[in-house]
Amino acid sequence: MSFYISICTDLNALIATGLVDEESPLRGMIDGRSGNYVCHNLPVDPTESMIIISSLEGLEEIEGLDYITITTPEALFGYTSLVPDETTGELIEVDVAADTVLRALYDSIYDQSPVTDEFGNTHTPSRYFASPGGYDTSHLL
Repeated sequence: MSFYISICTDLNALIATGLVDEESPLRGMIDGRSGNYVCHNLPVDPTESMIIISSLEGLEEIEGLDYITITTPEALFGYTSLVPDETTGELIEVDVAADTVLRALYDSIYDQSPVTDEFGNTHTPSRYFASPGGYDTSHLL
């Protein structure tokens, strides 16, 4: 199983299309696949957002919009892959680097700076703004 991350850099433009209004089946498809979890770039730019989706089926209308990027966690964070060693033919693990442009966009929306809670404890948010329950992320770097 895999999941996808949909990044929107112009939420106002997406809303203006009517594709995700209250009556739209597309809105229900996105909400149903995401658990209603949306990450907004607050307070910097509230028109930028991200949402987790578990299927691309039926999302063709938004995939073509130039302010929507649908990507995988592997592209954002890199991953490990098994490849044959050139000399022995044995499978070895190699790290595949993340897409730096996509990662910069992700990082600009989801702030992972350390935060201090009301008790004075400092925590650093996870690098994943969300991960659907049951999905394995151990292959990600």
